[in-house]
Amino acid sequence: MNREKGFRKVLLFGLALYVVGFGLGQDVTHSYATEASSDATLTSQLSSDSESTSSQSSSETLASETPKIAPETKGESTNPVKVMPSLAKTQTPVTQKVARAATTYKIQDLIDQGGVKTTVTWDIYSQSEDDISQGYTGTYYPKVIKFSVLPNNVLQPGDTISFSVLRYTGKLSGQGPVTMASVSLRELGQYDGKSLVLGSEYVPDKAVDASSDLPKSSGGVATLTNETTPDYTAAYAGSTINGTKSSVTVIPATHFNGFQVTNAAVGSDKKGTLTLSGYTKDQTYFQSALDGTPNLKGVPTANYVRIYRIDKESAQNINKVSFDLKTYMPALMPDGQHMAAKAGTTGPMLFIKAPAAVPINNSGSVAADATDDEIIAKTSPQTYGVLHNSDGSMTLYLNYGNLTRPYELPVDTITKGVMNNSWDGTQEGLDYALNRLSNNNYSALATSTYFTMNISFNDPSIENTVQATYKDTLNNTETINQPSSPPSASTDGQTTIKVHYADQNGKYIKPIETHYGWPDTDKLQITTQDLTIPGYTLDKSNLPKGADPDTGALTLSYPKEAGKVDDILYRFIQNKQKIDVTYVDDTTGKQLATDTMSGVVDENSKYNTQTKLAAYEKQGYQLVSDETNGATLLFSDQD
Repeated sequence: MNREKGFRKVLLFGLALYVVGFGLGQDVTHSYATEASSDATLTSQLSSDSESTSSQSSSETLASETPKIAPETKGESTNPVKVMPSLAKTQTPVTQKVARAATTYKIQDLIDQGGVKTTVTWDIYSQSEDDISQGYTGTYYPKVIKFSVLPNNVLQPGDTISFSVLRYTGKLSGQGPVTMASVSLRELGQYDGKSLVLGSEYVPDKAVDASSDLPKSSGGVATLTNETTPDYTAAYAGSTINGTKSSVTVIPATHFNGFQVTNAAVGSDKKGTLTLSGYTKDQTYFQSALDGTPNLKGVPTANYVRIYRIDKESAQNINKVSFDLKTYMPALMPDGQHMAAKAGTTGPMLFIKAPAAVPINNSGSVAADATDDEIIAKTSPQTYGVLHNSDGSMTLYLNYGNLTRPYELPVDTITKGVMNNSWDGTQEGLDYALNRLSNNNYSALATSTYFTMNISFNDPSIENTVQATYKDTLNNTETINQPSSPPSASTDGQTTIKVHYADQNGKYIKPIETHYGWPDTDKLQITTQDLTIPGYTLDKSNLPKGADPDTGALTLSYPKEAGKVDDILYRFIQNKQKIDVTYVDDTTGKQLATDTMSGVVDENSKYNTQTKLAAYEKQGYQLVSDETNGATLLFSDQD
């Protein structure tokens, strides 16, 4: 169709839609019952020394001469004889220890009585622009735990101390456990990861300090800490622990490796979930942009696509898969010319989030059982998808888009990169960086882009294994066989409650929550908030025994039998969800059309914008934007 000169119809495509997967990025939070301090005193204590003193009195008397008494004469008095008192022979007292059998104590009882103190030292896990923008120095994890056994009259060599699980919480990170199996306490005796038998080296009237390093991944959930006030709390056996945090040394780095795309990295976070991740980086390009001579060094120009194929046995245990794609600019040193790096490494430590060129969306345009070639051909840039294949296997894919897509770096992002770090930036450094980076288009995607596929399982409290194959459009391949790392098991004496959430067809709609607690003191409360799941309505006609008939809320005691697990099941009914797609004339603001579909969560609407857009273009319209990228839409858990 010929368009009149000077005029054009422009179509603005606006989509009122929450796309499935984009809304599936919520974190799976495991709730851990914090151990309550026992009010009971120790049942067995060292009895006070008993003394047995035997005294032997002697009847022997020192000999003394006794003068003769003259016969009594009338009118005369007698002269009495003076006799000295007898002296007893006294024997030295004998003190005997009363022997007692070796006794087992709970660590929390010893802490309550002041016989044991604990201290945790924290270290940095990571730092990001998100942390810094919110006033946080970074993400910390417990690095060292120190046990101080104070002088006392309770413990003696041969006694056993039963240990618990260190639990710590952070303002933004939820909470995480640290198993004591990773602690070494050889200075005190024989330690097997659960209990400590005090050895002959232990002296009761002497203070003993034993410390042990904890692995960086210990507990899995790192703790965000404010620069001025610690926003974490740590509890060991129900007692709050004093904690200190240490920092990391930052050095300037003038050069890094060239462009790189990582293969399939697999990680386990100690929460029972797995992460399939990877990143691209071209730090040499970023440094050359600072030098005023940007050069893309071998960056692929076609769309970059990653494909994971998970086997049937692994797929049946998977509950959800969520995706994330982030673009970052390496943080700059105060001079504005060098990137920040951690001492001893060649990679940047801090990142400033750069704006995404296109938001990542779930794509329903690829059908189940699709081949690799079909996935590559049919997916749009920066879309992802989860395919449930007919043989029970799963396919995950991510179309990364064109890695060389350039755009101008915004001034506020450059400013953050120089000024808003753990160090004080300079105006001269900012001026240098602004002059270099804002006047040069550069590929933010090629500089640092991170993508993750987060896999959560129906039951994260047990070990789940993912077996999969991986390939991408750069001919990288990988075979994956990775078990998950479930949270620390309950300690001796604790028991378990598992809470299940399923729809009307028995399908798990969120992972099973596993809670540990002490049967005599702890209670588990299931609240209305726990039972609020987007896209679903609680089935009040099929509630667990004892639940509130109106809300489903429930308070439970932990089972008393050691090793016992109580299973609680809540059933939900899927809600009908709605998708509205609206087409708008950008010039006049007139609404041209609205298409409405309804369906349940994860259902394919079989709708995309391609046919309608083609029709409007034939009428002379020019497409301004399409948030769906032409992908077939899936119903989310929100309208």
